[in-house]
Parts: sequence; structure tokens; C-alpha cells
Amino acid sequence: MDKIEGPSTELTFLGIEIDSVSQIARLPGAKLAKLKGELLRWVSRKAATKKELEKLLGLFNFACTVIPQGRCFLRRMFDLLAVASKKHHFIRLNVGFRSDLFWWLTFCETWNGVGFIHLIHAATPTVFFSSDASGSWG
Repeated sequence: MDKIEGPSTELTFLGIEIDSVSQIARLPGAKLAKLKGELLRWVSRKAATKKELEKLLGLFNFACTVIPQGRCFLRRMFDLLAVASKKHHFIRLNVGFRSDLFWWLTFCETWNGVGFIHLIHAATPTVFFSSDASGSWG
């Protein structure tokens, strides 16, 4: 594996593609394709083992680093993990799970990417406070 890359305006670091021109971090095409493939594989499933569900949620959790809106659509999936006590036990995938899965299928590509420079403007103060250093006048 070649660890040297550049100079370039786009590079992949720790599985995240960083684009310095458009100022966003996103999933690379191969990871996005893997995510969509997993989503399509899970759409028709009725049940899964706890271990399989943990693996899927690990993939989603990683994707949430650049698709932060997806975090709210993981809660019901994580709640299903509590149903089974052992990794080989099966869990019935309910309507809430399917709803969240369809959200991911619909929006994973269009919401892929998070800006990392937009916070500069948010740090600009809008209110200024001042005081004197006098100890006796308060």
C-alpha cells in the first residue's frame, strides 16, 4: 500500500475523502457503494443475528462522521440490539428499523459530505462586552 499521496486537492485519510477545493469531507466512492450495497441487502431481510446487526451499525456509525444527519436515524436500530442477549440470537427487524433503513437508502448519497470550514463565520462575535479593572468601583 502506497502511503504517499500528493500534491492534490483531494485525498483520502482514514477512510474519509477530504476535498480542499469544495471544503468538504465525504465518503469515497468505494465506501459509498459498499454502504448502498449493504442497504440493498438489508431491505428484504426479516431478521438478523445480533452480530450481523452490530456489523451494520458499525458501518452506519462510521458513515455518520460525514453524514451527521444520519445519527438520528440509528436510534431505533441500536434499540434492537438490546433485544438479544447473545451474538448468535436472532432479532426480528421491525417497522422502525425499516423506516430508518429507507431513510439511509434515500439520503446516503445526497447528504454525503460535511463542510469543515463553515465554522469560521460562526466564531465571529456579534456582541462585545467590556469592563474596567477597578477593584473599588465594581
